[in-house]
Amino acid sequence: MNDVEYKEMVKSSGRISRQALTVLRNMQLPNIPPCYHVAYEFCQDSNKALNNKLQSLKGNPPDMLSDVQNIYFELIASPHELQLLKFSKRFHQLAKTTATSVRDGENQLKEYATYLQEVKPHLTNDSGEKVLDVTTLLIKETEALHQYAKNLEEQLTEACQKIEKLQSEHLRYREQANRDPLTSMLNRTGLEEAFENIKKKGNCFPISMLLIDIDNFKQFNDEYGHLVGDSVLKVMSNTLRKNIKVVDPICRYGGEEFLILLLNTPLKNGLAVADKLRELVKKLRIKPRNSNDYLEVSTISVGVTELNQRNSLMEKIEEVGQALFKAKEKGGNCVTAKE
Repeated sequence: MNDVEYKEMVKSSGRISRQALTVLRNMQLPNIPPCYHVAYEFCQDSNKALNNKLQSLKGNPPDMLSDVQNIYFELIASPHELQLLKFSKRFHQLAKTTATSVRDGENQLKEYATYLQEVKPHLTNDSGEKVLDVTTLLIKETEALHQYAKNLEEQLTEACQKIEKLQSEHLRYREQANRDPLTSMLNRTGLEEAFENIKKKGNCFPISMLLIDIDNFKQFNDEYGHLVGDSVLKVMSNTLRKNIKVVDPICRYGGEEFLILLLNTPLKNGLAVADKLRELVKKLRIKPRNSNDYLEVSTISVGVTELNQRNSLMEKIEEVGQALFKAKEKGGNCVTAKE
């Protein structure tokens, strides 16, 4: 992507982002990831089916929220996210079945208690023969209840095993849904979830947000091919990951863009880290297959801004995009801050 293309992309994405937020405000919908994604796609006007569905929505905001989330899962969500949705439905069905079994068991116990109350007078007032008959019935009812309890125990054991299996599947699907398959970094969904967890902790601010773009990556891809380009992205991601704190979320935000949240790092320190990363990347070399020559990976441009607890993630991503735009305007291979 050359500088002209990048500048146009920043302007266009910023305009669409603002339009999407306006759409959500007009519909009285929260700015949560599924709603924002749907609104952004709507403002891009690139998905006719999505636009038609969104324009046809009617009703109060809570009902429309559910409808918009359905649109997201139907037309935007990744296969891994759909797997998570299916998992959730399976889990709720299992929980419902288990709860029904427990309720049935409670009803059986109530019926047995009622039966005991009914036969109690016969055990104290009737003749020996009647007492024997009632005792025989009690034994049969007790055996039936014991068998039901045994069956219920087996059902609950099986349900627990299924729940453990579903929990394992859920963790796997969730991890896959939140990761970029090429670099194993967080994707946008993973970043949004990580940021929500950071806000809940509340002790990670201030945060320096870094948005990194590989300079002239499109030309590099065109010259050496996409396989070499993928190798560059892997080397780049490993270099970035090794030179920040383990707790700092790092995300592949776009094709050749990476976003890092440096926790407990004010802007001044964030700029220093960004410049260190820029210097490290400048020295990177890769050796393509079937070649004895080493290639320079390229340079990076970095936008930096500071994020506090009162800020929204999307608001700051737009700001840091403007900072990156300034770095690109300067010719790349530099770090620029958005105060």
